[in-house]
Amino acid sequence: MNKTDIAELLARHDHMWEQKRPDMARYRAAYETKFWRDQYSVLQPQDDPGQIAIQVPLAYEFVEGLIASLFAKNPAVVLKEGIRNLGDAEKATAMANEFLRTARQTLETCSRMALIYPHSWVKLIPQEYQKEMNIIPVAVPPWEVMVDDDAPRPELQKYMAHTYYMTVHEAQQKFGDRDYSGSYKDTYFRDYERLDEDEAPNPVFEYIRVVEFYDLMNDRLVMYSPTMQEGDAVLAEESPIPFRDWQDNPVVPLAPFYFQRLPDFPMMGYSAISRIYDQIFEMNIVRSFQAGAVRKASRQYLVKKGVLDEEAMAQVTSGIDGLFIEVEDEDLEGVIRPVPHNQVPTEVELYAPDHHGGSRARYCGGVICSW
Repeated sequence: MNKTDIAELLARHDHMWEQKRPDMARYRAAYETKFWRDQYSVLQPQDDPGQIAIQVPLAYEFVEGLIASLFAKNPAVVLKEGIRNLGDAEKATAMANEFLRTARQTLETCSRMALIYPHSWVKLIPQEYQKEMNIIPVAVPPWEVMVDDDAPRPELQKYMAHTYYMTVHEAQQKFGDRDYSGSYKDTYFRDYERLDEDEAPNPVFEYIRVVEFYDLMNDRLVMYSPTMQEGDAVLAEESPIPFRDWQDNPVVPLAPFYFQRLPDFPMMGYSAISRIYDQIFEMNIVRSFQAGAVRKASRQYLVKKGVLDEEAMAQVTSGIDGLFIEVEDEDLEGVIRPVPHNQVPTEVELYAPDHHGGSRARYCGGVICSW
């Protein structure tokens, strides 16, 4: 694959994830218990600015409940000599357990992203320390990884790529002094992460976008930058790919995390939260409606004009138990009456799910069941 092919695949990848951005933002907001950040106009019409919005942490409970069931507190392994009696089992055990100890947080982060978004990846970065090769795991969201969506399995892909931002200073150290034309870092949720939409990007660092492209058909690694203004935008090439398996076949240092897969496009996956998002939406709507109805059910009274003076009115509003108020009117029924309120329809009470394990809705095997 040449640089034109890489540019076309990158443009296709960016377009696909740009279309998915609104859904990804909604799922993320639901997990962060910020549901009404983008949906507030659904609940609050312009003529009712006092409407209250209730946040229900259903998405958070769904994800964290699964995470708690997936991971042990202190994972460890015990290794013995293999069939071919090669290597040092004691040393391999120590290194494996150190990796499991340090990688747990990264693996949990990957699992959370794979539940909120369609899938996620963990990138294994080799790093030499005191003549020992250590593997540093890094969590990678799905929009940073280009996959061969025609492949039925990860190992059958024709290509893969990791897209990320690198500072100009790091690029100069790694690829030499060139005209990188750095700019700000364009994050995926840029519209949702800044406190002020007019806020300027970080002026301290300049970034370039790098595509770490693995051409698995031709056993070639290409470092490509779509933001380069000089040359052919290829920063470096290496052949064969330096990462190999035990049969000397090229591999990509990206391990997939999929909890849900599409049958016809298994490399794309889909979000687990998307399965229950309608329930999350309805629960926030109903809870907010009920909260607004309760707050509007204040005690209000109609008083016959002239019957109660200011002192008597003050006594009424004070709410003192056992208080007597004298009135000069023979018909006490016509002196004061409570303002009637519209009752909340019983259909609302029957429809409203009880997310704390009540009689109307609860979790059944990771999904919401009603009875």
